[in-house]
Amino acid sequence: MFLKNHFGAIVTVILSIIMGAAMSLAAVVWDHMEFNFSNVYKVWSMITLTVLMASLVLPYKMWGDRLGRLLSLREGTVIYKAVTALVPTLILNTCNTLLVVGANVFYNPEIPAELQPHAYISGVLHDWPFMLVISYCISFLAEAVGTAYAKKIIR
Repeated sequence: MFLKNHFGAIVTVILSIIMGAAMSLAAVVWDHMEFNFSNVYKVWSMITLTVLMASLVLPYKMWGDRLGRLLSLREGTVIYKAVTALVPTLILNTCNTLLVVGANVFYNPEIPAELQPHAYISGVLHDWPFMLVISYCISFLAEAVGTAYAKKIIR
């Protein structure tokens, strides 16, 4: 839902690029992939595109803010920011894990077709918790950079 305003579009694009970069580096290391430009760029591209596509249709920021209000947290406090960031992180991390693992497992000629469903489930269970922690931690930096950049260019 990030295209509703120019500021939100800028923040989301910057956030998705930074999240994609950080998470791709973590994924390559975590999944013991060969560390090379091709692998990092492929995973970075998939994560960035997934964040952008999810952001087009899911109002996850609004849902996170709603959770903060439901818990009667005071807006602007550290605890409010920590809690409201959980919803976007859960949604985006789940979308990323399901799609990136799927793209790397299904129709992969190195994994026999009959083993692909098991490899997919194993991959999701292996990657989801670790990537959740990485994406939650890096989301604060990514949003701050996106917000600072948007403030700088929108006058």
